[in-house]
Amino acid sequence: MAGENRIVGNEFVRATSGQTFAISWNGTTTSGSAGNLRIAENYFDGYSATSVSLTNTGDVTVEKNTFGARSASQARPAITEETRTAATTLVVNNTNANGQIGTWFPTSDAAVLTGAAPSGLIPTVSPLGDGVPVCLATLEVSAPTSGNIPAGPVDLDAYWTGDRTAEVYLGRAEAVTGGSAQIELRLPVGPQTFPTTEVGGSQQVTIVDDQTGAASGYIRLQTRSATGQTSQYSRIVGFSGNCMPALTIEQAEGQNDPTLARDLHFTVTSSLPLDPASVSAASLDLAASPVDETIDAERLNPRVTSVTAVDGSENREFLVVARVDDSARVEAAIPAERVTSVGGLPNHAAATGEDDAIVFINPIAVRPSDFTLVTGDPTGQQYVFDLRVGAPAVASPLLFSSELDQDGVNHGVSISQTDPTIAVGEARSEAVRVVAEAGDVAANTPVSITTTLRSEDANYDQLVVQPVTVRLFSTDPAIRIDKRAFVDVTDTSSPEAIMATGTEAFSGTRLTDGQAVCFVYTVTNISSDDWTTVLADVVVTDTDRRLGDDGVIGTIGKIEIGQSARLSACTSLIPIDTTVGGLS
Repeated sequence: MAGENRIVGNEFVRATSGQTFAISWNGTTTSGSAGNLRIAENYFDGYSATSVSLTNTGDVTVEKNTFGARSASQARPAITEETRTAATTLVVNNTNANGQIGTWFPTSDAAVLTGAAPSGLIPTVSPLGDGVPVCLATLEVSAPTSGNIPAGPVDLDAYWTGDRTAEVYLGRAEAVTGGSAQIELRLPVGPQTFPTTEVGGSQQVTIVDDQTGAASGYIRLQTRSATGQTSQYSRIVGFSGNCMPALTIEQAEGQNDPTLARDLHFTVTSSLPLDPASVSAASLDLAASPVDETIDAERLNPRVTSVTAVDGSENREFLVVARVDDSARVEAAIPAERVTSVGGLPNHAAATGEDDAIVFINPIAVRPSDFTLVTGDPTGQQYVFDLRVGAPAVASPLLFSSELDQDGVNHGVSISQTDPTIAVGEARSEAVRVVAEAGDVAANTPVSITTTLRSEDANYDQLVVQPVTVRLFSTDPAIRIDKRAFVDVTDTSSPEAIMATGTEAFSGTRLTDGQAVCFVYTVTNISSDDWTTVLADVVVTDTDRRLGDDGVIGTIGKIEIGQSARLSACTSLIPIDTTVGGLS
């Protein structure tokens, strides 16, 4: 043959009998290239001797051809390279054909890529169309060390087979040098259409199951040398690993739970590198449920504020930051089909996690948030906005804006200021005083003071603020509180146990620095007039904020007129004035 010749893009299908070779050329060339023949991108099936047989042809490019399951190939387990001496082969280089070069071969199973790409990984130029999801795998390959070694650098064509042939062409790793290398494989996911054993038809082949992520079949190579010679086919190897991204979502390392810090950190981890564009706030579902400290369950407003890939994780780990506007238990989830691997395969299973929830405690408190107010009393009552112990330091002023409800306006209630502030570095606002004009009012008439919060400090901006409930009375309630001190207490379980096991320290008793002391508060309802029924939810506080819960000793649910109830709290004496900064 002279000039340029091509056998390209054909289907060669043998039924059940007849010629056992699809293409056979017995030429007269001992070296070089005669006829510049290229046999490429054909599909062969059913030839029982050799699909392509070359003898005395010189160099012939035989590449990117695929072979059906009925094509002749070496017997199972196919762990050696095909040679001209094999009984049956896909392609045979007989005498003076392609220099009878040996082929590079895989040395271990193809491994699904689960982390960073190895240094020096050689990509393959894939024939797959855009949008086809793929599973990335690596394949370790070596050059032959005996026989006719192909001149380098070489191109390596990778093929998939369900058994022993080469049904699917996967792509080419170009310009491979040295004695060994790692090449990348892009395995199509789900059923893909390839030539069939029927002329003009097609069939679907599944390399990677799109529901389980399991890869099936085997991989083999063919080599094209730097001089254009092409080899026969290599041994076959299987697969290890799974192509389905398996996800977990957990509290991030170092995340406090419960926490008063606004940002709630979760970590998403994947078994495979993920497409970072698919991992976003929309990928996650947040569920926020009320806790004991919740002020308004309708205003929790759970949301993801950021999703970022962790440096060095090769897109296998992402940090998620979430927020809510009030105390809540926040649970993070990634449902199925929300993210994809770098090859486009979605997570068919929802993310799992042993600890995928964080409790946020609103750090803003109002003290007190519920109190009684007698109309016409010029002293009135006062409250402050306060930070809970352990709250983040204020980085930008917290600006409160308060407003009375219509009942408060109607009854002449007024507040000393509507815009108190917690300054940078402070933990408490100035006190807000509440008074009501003189006048008759139905006992226990409620008035509400609602407050919003804004700040450039993200820890606090737009947090829900506890409303202040003012209960109006026309006559002054009367509660007497007797506070008694006890030392050497052996049982602090109740006020009665403290009194029974301790020694009372009467006025004038000398106590020492650091000495343990317990206080018993006897609260008696001595009210009259409007107050001659029952007092409910009586909150007892102490100006020493070390006592009880930040100075709140406890709440008495109900005290009948003339009746008493007891509360207690214990601490150690310190040589300072603990009432400084306290409310009277």
